[in-house]
Amino acid sequence: MVTIDELVAYLDKEYTVRAERVLKRLEFPQMSGRSAHITLTVNPIAAEDVAKRLATFQKVAREGSLGDEMTKEGKQLLSQMPRLASQRELRKKYQDLAEGKLNVADFLTVRQRILNETLIAREEAETFAKRVMRVARYVQEEYVKPVKLSELVSAGVKGMYRTCEEKLPRETQQRLDQLKGDNETELQNVLADVRQALGNRDELKGGKSVDVALNWMLHSLDQHSSYIDPETLDKVRIQLEQEFIGVGIRIEPDYQRDLVRITTPILGSPAYKAGMLAGDHIVSITNYVDKEGKELPEPKVVDAKGMTTTTVVDTILGKRGTKVRLTVERIEKDGPKKIDFDLNRNVVSVETVLGVKRNEDDTWDYYLDKQNKIVYVRLTQFALNTERDLKRVFRDHLKNGINGLIIDLRFNPGGYLKSAVEIADLFIDDGVIVTVRPRDTGQVAVYRGHHAGSLLNFPIVCLVNGGSASASEILSACIQDQERGIVMGERSFGKGSVQNVHPMNLGDGVSQLKLTIATFWRPSGKNLNRFPNSKDEEDWGVSPLPDHTVPLTPTELRELREQMRDHENIPRRDAPAKKADKEFTDKQLNTALELLRKQVCEKKAAKKGD
Repeated sequence: MVTIDELVAYLDKEYTVRAERVLKRLEFPQMSGRSAHITLTVNPIAAEDVAKRLATFQKVAREGSLGDEMTKEGKQLLSQMPRLASQRELRKKYQDLAEGKLNVADFLTVRQRILNETLIAREEAETFAKRVMRVARYVQEEYVKPVKLSELVSAGVKGMYRTCEEKLPRETQQRLDQLKGDNETELQNVLADVRQALGNRDELKGGKSVDVALNWMLHSLDQHSSYIDPETLDKVRIQLEQEFIGVGIRIEPDYQRDLVRITTPILGSPAYKAGMLAGDHIVSITNYVDKEGKELPEPKVVDAKGMTTTTVVDTILGKRGTKVRLTVERIEKDGPKKIDFDLNRNVVSVETVLGVKRNEDDTWDYYLDKQNKIVYVRLTQFALNTERDLKRVFRDHLKNGINGLIIDLRFNPGGYLKSAVEIADLFIDDGVIVTVRPRDTGQVAVYRGHHAGSLLNFPIVCLVNGGSASASEILSACIQDQERGIVMGERSFGKGSVQNVHPMNLGDGVSQLKLTIATFWRPSGKNLNRFPNSKDEEDWGVSPLPDHTVPLTPTELRELREQMRDHENIPRRDAPAKKADKEFTDKQLNTALELLRKQVCEKKAAKKGD
């Protein structure tokens, strides 16, 4: 049988390899979603063999008196390839039985052995249940709204069955329906029983069972609460802080060559200082130490051919100060050339404050219109260093004068509340920036601006779109409500909730619990958060006024995202400039620029009139 998820897996592998020859990167499809085992068609040759085997098996089952349960099990396994490795092994034994390679007595012995291997000990199941309940109790105490333990447990159990793509047993559903109160002993027993029933399978091995249950449990509360397991924790921290230990390159797959290529070195990183360039293909990685920084008996050379971007990153990362060699292939005027780069891993800070274009030294030029002294800054994230870098931009440009400012927050997912508040404080006087409201019993926190150091002498246009969320909405709502500037573009995402990151150790290393504990409210007192049942006509997010709304078509939005992604890269200056198929026009940015130019001209005219 050929199912939908098998078709998606095939396309995911084959389409990119074939399409890259004729399509641009931005036109690649994104294929994702939950598994769907709906049968689309069958392989005619295989189907004929399966039909014969099933007929033979049914005859053997009758003669060997296998019973209804095993006969049903055998027919199911022989009809379609199961996902679980243990079930595939059992399928092979049913196949051997049908083909006369195994007698009934031996088959029964082997089947029992396979089934026994899928069982887990009660002690393991109880440990799982205790860990899940520990987090559930914390959630009940800290979540922004009251929540019952029984609801959390029910969500975790249902999620585990969905992850395993198993139908929730009727008796388990009945037990969940009967969970009325918050009897912890009863809830813990339900969790342990479910864990034992699901048994030993890849999706739940080791600490994965806890990860799965907790994520379903937390996502049942809202889309922003989650459990971050120890393995994922470093990636999340890097995304939030925009700082990590590494060599400082961004990479992407080159499907035709089956290698990864460097899209850009990061400014100031070891790779940048060593001279690595956009377009270099990584052909091998040589490590001299292990992940703990201990010297290897001999250098370990890894061929990068066929490696995924994730594997390449994992092979490169290591302890600060340790050495790694990247061998790249670079296309030069006289042909391809292999170059070795010996790099020392160090702290890499990702730029979060971008300008109009890069100068010759790869720093940013922030003047969008030098004659009218209109400055453009794009904030990609509200990281710990964003306020510091933004202040540096104003310190340098205030000397030459600023007559207008465009703050580009499009596709900015947010970041730290502290960073958003400090940046907003740069642009407003002493009014309210944002209000944070916890549970009914909690104390409301009001964040206000301070007059000292505020930049109040030039107009501001703040660009937002549906990808502007959280901290981006705090800043743009503050600028709009305090009438400090104009918000332009399209309505923002609507993430008005505060997540607290709580460190935990459930036995498999340090993890984190990201839990919604409060909500953001605009200076005007209006709601920022878009709830699952929110309607377009209701108050949520940050919306430009009608005169300042500049909508984009899906194609224009896709082109904008691609342009902004490429805009971050450090170009290879010795390569001929690529001629674009068509010149990109940023309608929203151009509209903001024209508005500020008009205001600057009006201000100049007023001064002359005085």
